[in-house]
Amino acid sequence: MIRWLGLFMGIILLTTFLATAQEDYAIVISGGDDGRIEAECTDCFGNIMTTSDSQAIENVRMDLTETGVGNEGLSVPIVIENLNLRNLPGNGIMIANTDAPIVLRDITVESLNVGDQSSLPVGIGMQNAENVLVENCTALNGALFRIVNSQNIQVRNNRARNFYLEGVNNSTIENCTSDCITIKGGLSPYFYKLFGPSHDINNETFSGVPNTMVRSQSCIVKDCNRVKEIDFFDAEDCSVENCRVENVGLWMMNANNVTFRNSTVTNASLSMDWSKKIDFENVTLINSDVSLGGSVPEDYAIAFRNSTVDGKPIYYYENQRELKLENLNAGHIWLVNCSGSEVNGVNALGIFVINSDGVAIKNSQVEGAGVNLAFSKDCVISNNILTDEKSKNGVFQYAVCNNNTASSNVLI
Repeated sequence: MIRWLGLFMGIILLTTFLATAQEDYAIVISGGDDGRIEAECTDCFGNIMTTSDSQAIENVRMDLTETGVGNEGLSVPIVIENLNLRNLPGNGIMIANTDAPIVLRDITVESLNVGDQSSLPVGIGMQNAENVLVENCTALNGALFRIVNSQNIQVRNNRARNFYLEGVNNSTIENCTSDCITIKGGLSPYFYKLFGPSHDINNETFSGVPNTMVRSQSCIVKDCNRVKEIDFFDAEDCSVENCRVENVGLWMMNANNVTFRNSTVTNASLSMDWSKKIDFENVTLINSDVSLGGSVPEDYAIAFRNSTVDGKPIYYYENQRELKLENLNAGHIWLVNCSGSEVNGVNALGIFVINSDGVAIKNSQVEGAGVNLAFSKDCVISNNILTDEKSKNGVFQYAVCNNNTASSNVLI
């Protein structure tokens, strides 16, 4: 309960810190009601310079204005590049209410003195945007990338403290450096229709308005190394590929059909709660644990294929009754929908029994994660050496477990 209170408070605080109106940005690129694209440099003073020190501030303003004017359905991308925005009193760049192709490239944003405005300044932000590429950009001093209610966004080779995607579809974060990557659901676009396209829905709480959640969908995180944390909240059909996660972990809540492949998790947690169809393929876990929560068996049926824990293989079995597993040297053993199975004489770092009645685990040594039961009854755990400091008997029972017995075990 304490862990979940902390997580919910973290989400609420993060949403609060991210609340910013468009006028708080140094540069705003937006689509008008007539389909034309407008660019405004709202804060063009002496600290906004391009990478060429000889280029005047007036030229920066002129380039943005001239480049940013076009008609709806523009096929040639609007390219804004080589900007060095330093010592900004607020946020950096906002792209809003346009589906015109836009490229932001080789831009550095540094926000200072933002204590009165937000604890998390936005280096590059998007709201109701489509067809945007952000490449080789850096947000300094803890600033983040924030993308809301947008689609077909490509974020590549960038660096920021956090990448925060909310209500985003068909988008990719590739080869980026960050402490945390969060992909979550967003409030319904109904808010925008009701209050106007320029209104930031995260800036206030409205009464009497449907609080409809729109999932993030079809997002990919790939080739990101040494990320501390990757989160999926109210997201589906997403994947993590060729990434390294260290120190915090992978966190999921109400996620659906998420795949992790060819990735490594070190000194971290796999926290998967109320999430279904979660697959791990060719994943390496090093000194990392698994935490599960849910209300139906599918919330606990996490699939592992060709994966290891601390150099030992994960054996994953599903829909096989009356299995006989003996003398295995395993990382984890997962039994999902495998009623009547028997595990005898194994050495494992954890055993997970999900929706499997009448399972017998005996004459084995189970370290680390211990024996975990969910939606399983009439199971017998006997004559084992169980090494776990978190449980009185080395056995964890979650969600509708009845008549399970643990006897004659040695707990270390």
